[in-house]
Amino acid sequence: MDILVYFGLPVLISFLVQLLIGCRTKRKVLQHIPLYAFIITLIFAGVSLCTDSGFLMGGNIIAAAVWGIIGICILLGYGLAWMVQKFL
Repeated sequence: MDILVYFGLPVLISFLVQLLIGCRTKRKVLQHIPLYAFIITLIFAGVSLCTDSGFLMGGNIIAAAVWGIIGICILLGYGLAWMVQKFL
């Protein structure tokens, strides 16, 4: 259930944000909000990879991988919203 919350919720949120705001606005800045969120998750992954976590060896690598997967889920939601808007 936790995996569904951690990885399914970013897909749903980015899908709804892109479908309800991004596809209907005329402003170029607001048309790609999930892409900005993807860039932010990559920044968080880089920061978590470079910091000393104080845990066992590889703890920060796992955190960076989780941030990367969340970013991919955001891109998946963005792509799904784009496809729904384009084909329906």
